Amino acid sequence: MKTALSTLVLLITFSFSHAQDGGDVEFGFSGGLNLTNVSTISDQTAAKSHLGFNGGFYADYFFSERWSLRGRAYYNQNGWDDGFYVDKGGTLYVVNYSLHYVTISATPNWHFGGKRKNFYLNLGPYLGVLVGANAGSTQVKDNFNATDIGLESSLGVQFPLTQKGSSKLFVELAGQAGFTDIFKDNEGDAVRNRKNSLNIGITF
Repeated sequence: MKTALSTLVLLITFSFSHAQDGGDVEFGFSGGLNLTNVSTISDQTAAKSHLGFNGGFYADYFFSERWSLRGRAYYNQNGWDDGFYVDKGGTLYVVNYSLHYVTISATPNWHFGGKRKNFYLNLGPYLGVLVGANAGSTQVKDNFNATDIGLESSLGVQFPLTQKGSSKLFVELAGQAGFTDIFKDNEGDAVRNRKNSLNIGITF
């Protein structure tokens, strides 16, 4: 876990430090709606997907017109609905699970599409740090692992807001696939986060 975190921090730090050597850096913020679920290694999914949201900021360091490295830090809500929860008294409830993460990622970003290259596609690792977990109104953070590691990707299009194109509005479809088990002391198949989202944001 520490190695993965160190790698992400180094990649993001690299993008900022090399910006002083003449590379362009774009900053921005975004937010959107998440449709999330969990799955096992055999692709069994939970009963029902969960609606959440995400929001945060990023920096995009450009090596060339076509390639950049995007470092992002954001709040991310995962989970699933109609899950089962058994309280200390042994009573079974059907509840919605909501998992709250602070996530950082570093994704190589390919820019394409005509002169302006308004489209982009990226893929890279993420690390989510669990800051809260609820089964209905019950706090269940202690039942979950503290970190979630996996891959995230997005496909987006940008719309210039000024003639020079220094500020842009963007819309993207994004996805996230966890590699690690979200549950502590799980003796069955590993249960992993899955997410699709529709995001909108501004660069400047």
